[in-house]
Amino acid sequence: MSVSTEILRVLINGLTNGMMLFLISAGLTLIFGVLNVINIAHGSFYMFGAYTAYLMMSSEITLIQYGGFWIALIISGVVVGIIGGIVERGIIKRIYDEDHIMQLLLTFSLVIVFDNFINIVFGSEFKSVTMPSLLQFQINVLDVVVPVYNLFLVGIGVIIACILTALFRYTQYGKSIRAAAQDREMAAALGVNIPLIYTSIFVLGSVLAGLGGALSAPYSTIHPTMGEEIIIDAFIVVVIGGLGSFTGAIIGSLLIGFLNSITFVVMPELQSVLPFLIMSVVILIRPGGLMGVEE
Repeated sequence: MSVSTEILRVLINGLTNGMMLFLISAGLTLIFGVLNVINIAHGSFYMFGAYTAYLMMSSEITLIQYGGFWIALIISGVVVGIIGGIVERGIIKRIYDEDHIMQLLLTFSLVIVFDNFINIVFGSEFKSVTMPSLLQFQINVLDVVVPVYNLFLVGIGVIIACILTALFRYTQYGKSIRAAAQDREMAAALGVNIPLIYTSIFVLGSVLAGLGGALSAPYSTIHPTMGEEIIIDAFIVVVIGGLGSFTGAIIGSLLIGFLNSITFVVMPELQSVLPFLIMSVVILIRPGGLMGVEE
């Protein structure tokens, strides 16, 4: 295999992993940027999305059998969004004005509860979801065999990034979100429904995490600790890109995706260390992150 072919393979894998990571980190950075809440339990919503897709695909519901993975994908996003709304209204809204240590402790407690719930319901065995038949083939790109599902994941990531960008920049809802993030009291005085904005952002972030989990189900294995694994990389992305920066989430996700893909081929022993090293360097040079606002 030529060097150029191997480079192309690494780039495609890095792009795929980066886009998957973006779906998780985008919701995480939105929640922090607007609500100022560090949500450790965000990875649990990713896990819920994967398990919901598994449950739907293994059910005997006629609608699911007819629509298959595509119906399961929609249901996963809706279900996780509902769970996110319940968690925000019932728990998270009570800690908006608490310090970040309290937020970390509370959301970490939710992780323990959610992980144990999944263990009780589904067991600790690894699960898998069948890839949709429409995407079960491969194509040849410059002598590199690429699964079409990988390209599908990249396309979905790009589409969602464009939709979110348009939503936040060119709609009244986006203006209300930016106003709430910059000055909650002033926005409320001008008539912005802050509780509704906060709930909608938490639900949106949860939906993104749920979709990410459902999309990852055919791509990787499903297990009770998958949320804890992904949230580490997601927080690294958010710190590198800049807390609360949507553009930073895109840049950080692609950076970590490419780095993981390169180190897997070149120096696998550094794969688990390099993201933390990059994060440390960014914090030392630019504490606010690459696209974050410096104090």
